[in-house]
Amino acid sequence: MEHPLAIVLVLAAAFCFAWLLSNPFIEWMKSLQDEPSHEEEREADEDLYGPTMILLRGLPGAGKTTVADFITRYMDLKVGVSVFAADDYFTNDVTGEYKFDVTKLGEAHSQCLYNTESALHDLTRIKGVDYPGVVIVHNTFTTEKELKPYLDLADSYGVNVFSLIVENRHRNKSVHGVPVETMRKMEKRFTFRLAPEESIEHKDIV
Repeated sequence: MEHPLAIVLVLAAAFCFAWLLSNPFIEWMKSLQDEPSHEEEREADEDLYGPTMILLRGLPGAGKTTVADFITRYMDLKVGVSVFAADDYFTNDVTGEYKFDVTKLGEAHSQCLYNTESALHDLTRIKGVDYPGVVIVHNTFTTEKELKPYLDLADSYGVNVFSLIVENRHRNKSVHGVPVETMRKMEKRFTFRLAPEESIEHKDIV
């Protein structure tokens, strides 16, 4: 009669071998292979939480400035936030008085774009690509043509970009006194994209 301990060891070895060949073990091994490495997780975090630009779009009076302030208030506790708008050009830094001049609208947008690029440069070139900074730009952005310079900047500096449309559901009136007829024209030309670019018919930007 064989020694009881030997029998137990043989049975234990047979059980372990059978378990190694079982589906649960194979599935468990596959799950380990599918799990992202620490390096992959770190890269994913950098993609998600790295430098980001948020473009707030909407007609005058929609609440873009308010939304920008709201985001800044809560995000600035964790990351650096820079906020720009073409309207900044017409706002007195000391008194806060807003005085619009249509003849200087081009200069206002050029300054806004310049300030945005400077902020992106600071985030990506000086503070590093993994610095979780946010740049918010709130303009009307009614057309793809108006968005394109900022989307090009995001692509050039390799930052995340989100385009958010602010609707005037609260029936707010523009504090800048934009005429109703002008608002209607802006609303008529307002474009938006819900599907990925490759899934819709491409239209040239004019």
